[in-house]
Amino acid sequence: MENIKFISNLKGFSGCHVGIYSEDGINFIRKISKSAEYNSRLDIQMNKQKYFLEKIANIKITTPKILRSGYLNGLNFFD
Repeated sequence: MENIKFISNLKGFSGCHVGIYSEDGINFIRKISKSAEYNSRLDIQMNKQKYFLEKIANIKITTPKILRSGYLNGLNFFD
């Protein structure tokens, strides 16, 4: 069972919920789809970020690592 706590909202531009969360004292960002119809778009964003981390990121160019992903109440999310 996840021990995840919501801390604060962040302002984004996609209409998705973006917030700061904490698990066992470690903070992370979670992005949750704005609707079931948007789930596939969020998947594309997550996969693009994974690709960027694996293929492009280096000492001068960085990107956050995807910690986990899944569905909450039918909405896609990733941390």
